[in-house]
Amino acid sequence: MYATIPIAIFLQVTHRSPVWLFVFACLAVLPLAAWIGLGTEQLAYRMGATYGALFNATFGNLAELIIAIFAIRAGLPEVVR
Repeated sequence: MYATIPIAIFLQVTHRSPVWLFVFACLAVLPLAAWIGLGTEQLAYRMGATYGALFNATFGNLAELIIAIFAIRAGLPEVVR
């Protein structure tokens, strides 16, 4: 799945088919979201129960938050809704 990241970047830079760009970008998000989730779980575990729960609640959906920010900046509020 990590191989889809450079493929998505290549498709964006070379202005290839938007459909394939979308497919590979969606596939690239999956391992990155899992990686962010694993990192937040590890940090929450090391912070203790109270701060860990707050940290996990805040950053547990970081991938979705990043996608929403980029969609808003691109003028696509309907994607965020």
